[in-house]
Amino acid sequence: EDESALRAWCVSVATIERDGPFSDFTGYDRSIIALDHPIALSVDGKRVDVAPLAPLKFAGEAAVGCKLDHRPAHDLNVMTRRDRCAHSVAIQAGLITISIICDERALRRANVSCTIATLTGTPLTVVVRFAIPVEPLA
Repeated sequence: EDESALRAWCVSVATIERDGPFSDFTGYDRSIIALDHPIALSVDGKRVDVAPLAPLKFAGEAAVGCKLDHRPAHDLNVMTRRDRCAHSVAIQAGLITISIICDERALRRANVSCTIATLTGTPLTVVVRFAIPVEPLA
């Protein structure tokens, strides 16, 4: 079995504790959602302020760096390998819905768990939905 099926998609929560570059994930599409306060990023040399609960999508090979305002930041990350999957993020009234469309190999080993987290006193529910496309992805 192709081990890359295990790495076709990833959803994670992270704490950014210091300024610095993001890892290079060439071949992936990424989304970052600030969970507690704005995050100042540089994406391919352009400053981008990521407001809380406002998703930012970018290519995994983009040169991305972070500049914190003297406090850690918490974020939700979504990554999909663009030759196997695609994703979108929608946010409404404290509900974050991540939709991932993948080929069958990427879903065969998919394990999904749902956690309700409280950040800055606001409960958030994260839902991950999967679908197999009718036609093969690029």
